[in-house]
Amino acid sequence: MMKKCVIFTGGQIDDDFSFIDIDDIKDTYIICADSGCIYAEKLGIKPDLIIGDYDSLGFIPENGIIFPVEKDDTDLMLAIKEGISSGYKCFDIYGAFGGRLDHLLGNIQSLGYIVEQECNGKLISQNEQVEILPKGQYEMLRKNGYSLSLFSYSDKVTGLTIAGTMYTAENIEMDSSFPIGISNKITSDKAYISFESGRLLVIQSKLF
Repeated sequence: MMKKCVIFTGGQIDDDFSFIDIDDIKDTYIICADSGCIYAEKLGIKPDLIIGDYDSLGFIPENGIIFPVEKDDTDLMLAIKEGISSGYKCFDIYGAFGGRLDHLLGNIQSLGYIVEQECNGKLISQNEQVEILPKGQYEMLRKNGYSLSLFSYSDKVTGLTIAGTMYTAENIEMDSSFPIGISNKITSDKAYISFESGRLLVIQSKLF
């Protein structure tokens, strides 16, 4: 089983935290990126590491690692790199949604970096779960009340097969210029997805 790292960053999280399994993440390595430490505090969780430039937090927390505001990495990327250098392979990231669109796109791109390091990561909110997958075979459990959307996060995804869903496919090609995979649904207990090349952006969204 891969070692898991949980990261809290400074986007929006529903105040009731009902979608977060507190008992599950207490036994993981927890990094807070900048104002993400506020969420950890509200959850009663002591982070193992706090990192960032603290421009959104407004003060430097005790034992926080300080980086300059003018830097190449976002605070989330700093946290991811620290987690990877500490030997963690699996990342659950909370607080990555809400606020500015450019921040959200940067957070999604950070998943691409995680894949490049041969690790896996997810952005998780009360309404969305986002991940980027390298070529391979995958099973995804059905989440009642959620859609399943697939996008090519590379120029092309080839040999794509999808089963256990409302709309199925066999050995198709998907490219980054046409959104053919939006608003599918898992109709069996699991969806089965496989592809031969490229990267697949997978988004599960709560239906209202």
